[in-house]
Amino acid sequence: MRKKMLTMLALVSSVAYCQELNLEEVLRRVKQNNFTMQKQDLSIENSMITTKNYYKRRFLPNVEFGAEGELSEIADKGVGPEKISMKIDLDVGRQQLNRYKIQKNSLEMAELNREKTWYNLQEEVISTYFQYLSVSKKIEYIEKTLGVLNNHRRKLDRMLNGGNLIPKNELLKIEIDIEENNIQLLSNRYNQNVLKQKLFTMMGLGLDQDIDFKEIDSSTVFIDKNIESIKVAENKGLKLSKSARIGELQMENAVYENKIAKAELLPKFYVKPEYLFDDVGYSKKGGRVLVGFDWNFEWGNTLNDVEVSNNSVKISEMDYKERVANLTLEIREKYEQLKMAKLALTVSNKKIALMRENLKLDTSRFDNRLMGSNEYLESVNNLKEAEEKLYEQQQELFLLNLKLKNLIS
Repeated sequence: MRKKMLTMLALVSSVAYCQELNLEEVLRRVKQNNFTMQKQDLSIENSMITTKNYYKRRFLPNVEFGAEGELSEIADKGVGPEKISMKIDLDVGRQQLNRYKIQKNSLEMAELNREKTWYNLQEEVISTYFQYLSVSKKIEYIEKTLGVLNNHRRKLDRMLNGGNLIPKNELLKIEIDIEENNIQLLSNRYNQNVLKQKLFTMMGLGLDQDIDFKEIDSSTVFIDKNIESIKVAENKGLKLSKSARIGELQMENAVYENKIAKAELLPKFYVKPEYLFDDVGYSKKGGRVLVGFDWNFEWGNTLNDVEVSNNSVKISEMDYKERVANLTLEIREKYEQLKMAKLALTVSNKKIALMRENLKLDTSRFDNRLMGSNEYLESVNNLKEAEEKLYEQQQELFLLNLKLKNLIS
């Protein structure tokens, strides 16, 4: 008795501490803990460090300080510093400035690509979440079907044992249906476990968690009032879209690269302040400022680089126009698909409500031997298929809503 009580307490305890998460909570955990997102964050951190290095190179000169001498002199007199100097490159062609701008744009593109990675991850999470709910609903119907079939088998057993004349093949048919449903149950439980573990992995959790996932109210999905007009959606997309902004940055970088290539045609000027600690040849001890330039022109290569860079600018402009056209087309497509998906889901909900009522009647008829097992299982399977289609429609609705929001933000 005591052992039974402890078992019951353990069972109640495990149920009490089973955590249920909804889709929003799952997405929040994925954004915080997913390994892909964490790697993206570290990559952005590296890009920030590189950008700071470009800034330092542009505004902070290189300092040279050192000493050298023959080994015999060092042994007798020691060694001291000869001079300290710094070389300041005058960015006449603005090459350093343009390289810094390219790096800043590259950092912004890395941050935008992180957002696009998050969008793709959201879609994967939503798809997996709905697959899990669909499989869980199948399991629920299979278990209910098994309960009805087992009850019917027990009735037939009692009737046979009581001497009632019923066809024995009716009992055998019920037993075959039970075995087939048991196989389906095992298969769906395996799929349910795989999908659940996939969600755990995306949330950055271990595979063995006492967590379940809640049903979704698809009526909460609506077209944002701010984008009820297709023209408003298009305008928002062109102004705020990550994809459009990346196209702009790529076009800007092509222009900067073109300026850098053209600056190679100019000489490089520099200023070099230095201080000599001792007389060195004709140079006397003390401070001085040197001014100089150098020019390196490679026949063919320098001019070819400029020509290639000019073409790259034209390519980036065409890429941007193509990107904007595709973005506008995709916004229109997703906008119309979202409206149609909403209508289709409304119809499916009404259809399933009717089929559930019909199944209640069919279950009662089957229990009273007014319906055969084939007809009853067909009624159950029709409802299962309709429920499965409903989850697919809900998934499509959530994904379309997400994609449209991501396109215009």
